Amino acid sequence: MTTETRATTLDVSALPSHAFGLRNPLWWGLLLLVAIEGTAMGLLLVSAIYLRGEADVWPPSTVGPAALRLALIEAALLGASTFPMVWAVRAARAQRLRPARGWLVVATVLAVAMLAVRAAEIPRVAFRWDSHAFGSVFWMTLGVHITHVVTGVLENGLLIAVFFVGPVEKKHYGDLEASALLWYLSVLEWAPAVFIFYGAPALRGALQHAAGGG
Repeated sequence: MTTETRATTLDVSALPSHAFGLRNPLWWGLLLLVAIEGTAMGLLLVSAIYLRGEADVWPPSTVGPAALRLALIEAALLGASTFPMVWAVRAARAQRLRPARGWLVVATVLAVAMLAVRAAEIPRVAFRWDSHAFGSVFWMTLGVHITHVVTGVLENGLLIAVFFVGPVEKKHYGDLEASALLWYLSVLEWAPAVFIFYGAPALRGALQHAAGGG
């Protein structure tokens, strides 16, 4: 090895083998995935708003009271799951195995419960995907959101298995923090979807009924 080669060689042995947040390449990868999937969901929601502006009667038919109630329960479960996920990430950053694992289990159980409620909602929706334009956008949005939630549950399940079975490495805590980004997307995107597809049509119908009754 020449003197010149030896001078340009970097000693990286002191660098950490894992990182959190902005220093974690996986975090950036998940952030880009969230940007792509969030854009897809945003386009669906914008499509629903655009179709509303072009229609004389919107929606052609509502989802029905049973589906509305179940959708609100789903929103509550998703919202509740945010807290244990945040606490799991905090514990992961501190590299505390037991609380990180425990809170991740709680968040995942709430997610599975949400999917069970969604399974009960699907047969109660009052229209098919090919009934009208509202139905097409509604079912596509529902499908995309189900995909996001199921993906989050599978990722959580894999991490839970690692945390229980081991061996647990420091990088796995960074994996938990990164995968939480997808779960936050699943929670946040459902809030405007509930309002656009469930809440606004129900409110409009209630106001029309009250005006007609008056």
